[in-house]
Amino acid sequence: MSTTSHPWKQHLLHQADALDKLRGTKRWTEPTAIKLEESIVLGFYAIRRLIGSFLLSEAAVHRPVTLTAFPARRPAGTVRLGDEDLKQLYDLATGRTTAHDLSFLCHQVLHNCALAPQFSPDHVLTGILVTSDHQRKVALYGISLDALVALFRGIGEG
Repeated sequence: MSTTSHPWKQHLLHQADALDKLRGTKRWTEPTAIKLEESIVLGFYAIRRLIGSFLLSEAAVHRPVTLTAFPARRPAGTVRLGDEDLKQLYDLATGRTTAHDLSFLCHQVLHNCALAPQFSPDHVLTGILVTSDHQRKVALYGISLDALVALFRGIGEG
């Protein structure tokens, strides 16, 4: 188990930079999508390692993270990912602002059954959509790219 936070925090700063570089990308290819997912998952893995090693303050771990929750459209037992588009499974037009702690967001990303980029109407990356297997029947969660980069940098520089 790691006894110093420095390598993990440096890793988070590297992932924040990688996400920043994707900010203006308008031509999305499979390698670009893989880079996005890699940066997000590795960043949250670093956060989880910091939490698990008690190298983040309780205030940082329990600080609310603002997300947008898009409710599942189907009854609780029928939402299965992979066989339909996310727009059919979740009501992306009626998102509501919610706040969860950092551990909740780590769980959504690291145990995801759906992780997708979110784009503006002109196809610019604006954030991600994610849900874990445990939450898939409840909601799909969105976080803006700005908030994600700020979260990684805030922890990495802290």
